[in-house]
Amino acid sequence: METQQLKLTAEYFPLHCSLREPVLDHYATTATTSLKGPAMDQRDLIGYLHTSEQLELSPLQSVLAQAEVAGDTSRPTAEQVAILNWIADAFTQWETDFPLEETLASQLRRLKPLAAALAISDPDFLTPGLHPLHMMLDKIHLATIGWQLRLGRVGEGPRKQLLTAVEDALAWFETAGFDLTALCARVVSATERDLARANRMILRTIETERGRLKTAQARRVAAEMINKGLKEYRIPPGIDMFLRGPWYDNAQLVLLKFGAESEQWAHISETTTTLLDSLQSPEEGDSGQRRQQLFEIITRLPRELRRCLFDSQQMNDAVEEGIKTIESAHMEILRKQSLELEQGELIPVDAPHADVASLQGYETIQTDQWFLIDRGEDSPLRVRLVSPVEGSAELLFANQAGIRVFQQRAEDFARLLEQGKATALDSGASFSRSLAYAAGIKTSTELDTLLKETALPLPIEEEELDAAQLQREWDEALLRKREREAATQVSKPLEPGRTEGQAVSTAAGAEPTPGDLATGTWLGFHDGDAPLLARLAVHDSEQNTYVFVNRSGIQVRELGQEELASLMAKGLVDVLETRSPP
Repeated sequence: METQQLKLTAEYFPLHCSLREPVLDHYATTATTSLKGPAMDQRDLIGYLHTSEQLELSPLQSVLAQAEVAGDTSRPTAEQVAILNWIADAFTQWETDFPLEETLASQLRRLKPLAAALAISDPDFLTPGLHPLHMMLDKIHLATIGWQLRLGRVGEGPRKQLLTAVEDALAWFETAGFDLTALCARVVSATERDLARANRMILRTIETERGRLKTAQARRVAAEMINKGLKEYRIPPGIDMFLRGPWYDNAQLVLLKFGAESEQWAHISETTTTLLDSLQSPEEGDSGQRRQQLFEIITRLPRELRRCLFDSQQMNDAVEEGIKTIESAHMEILRKQSLELEQGELIPVDAPHADVASLQGYETIQTDQWFLIDRGEDSPLRVRLVSPVEGSAELLFANQAGIRVFQQRAEDFARLLEQGKATALDSGASFSRSLAYAAGIKTSTELDTLLKETALPLPIEEEELDAAQLQREWDEALLRKREREAATQVSKPLEPGRTEGQAVSTAAGAEPTPGDLATGTWLGFHDGDAPLLARLAVHDSEQNTYVFVNRSGIQVRELGQEELASLMAKGLVDVLETRSPP
């Protein structure tokens, strides 16, 4: 239990520090002893990764194989070797600890060279959970963990979305200034819609099951109430047909509509007892008062029975026939004729199941947990435990689309777990966690040690930074901005997005507008009590909103287009630079 509690889970991500040093330390031996030769140019290295075709090879193996064919004697640096080996191990860890169906896993494997190229070229990649590709792969895994070929058309949407996401991401190799952040936002939005749709279907499934259980409970309670009377009283022939027919049906409707604590149910129960008591012939020696009470009861009871049958549809031939039988028996009693009484036939009652919460080991079963279950079919089922069924010892399982697959008693499911025929599938920040695991950071204790060793505090808001430090950064960024603007007056500006460090493309001397901002642009806000540096992370074109984050990737502002344009027009926003500060 202690190990399980310490294990890094999704809520730890994004991590609060880079894993550059742990990666270099963890892979120091292979990085320093395996390669000799001149340092390979980073562009050539990324080019080899782009043309990698044998995905069964590690990124490093693929690069070396291609370099040998090309007669290239240069080799990746020790740091690059460590990072490439880290990516190889992270992908292996990901596929082992968080397995998907091979149809999808083989497609995601195509992103291994891209992950290696980004890890080499983008420092943010070394902070698991921070980079757009991390977030995209984490969300894709969460949305497809239950995908199986057997889903047919139901699973076609998530499969196509995954294929499209992979193809779009690979365009990074060929498109200068490719916006991975925007791609990540699109993928996350699409997968969240799918997950929300499945959750809505699950809620309907749960409500349907609750309705079924409520109906079953009403049948049981109504039957127990009538059976109690039938056990206590003997009745004339034929009366039990009324009790086990229309009266039983009506009792269930009262329970479903008003509940067992209602006045209506109390009245039904009391009337049932009164009816059965009224069918008992007076004994010799009964007082005149008893006979007078019996007469009053018999006089008003048929009317009372009809009033209890609140649903007009219940007033059918069976009801009238039953009341006539009761009235006939009452007439014989009033004439002091003895009735032939017998034990009425009882209504069959299903024994209630034990509540799942009372079962031993229930606390280890997590709602919304995915499982791989072998039920003796062609291939194991991927199912999600959507809910323990309230008031019973049964568990309800659904598929990727949120559709009910089967229901199983908890003790039977526990037996499958013991036999190894049911296996829990882990999920949540799966790729980010694999990156951390591959670097040797698997528990919260190891993460705490890393934070202490690197002397990195938890992320703080930019407003809380030292004012002098923030002012220096701002002044430096403004100086670089002015230098770039001056350069545009003597040379033709480059096309937007062609150079990593290029400022926002606007005409010399013109004031920028929100429409000029590219993702990754750094802005300086001074409309508050303290200055704020923030980077544009996402522009939602549908909602026309701009989301800004700080250097730790934490959202600090969200502005509508009109509000942002107003601040820029008032000179309260400085457009700084499009690249992240070193």
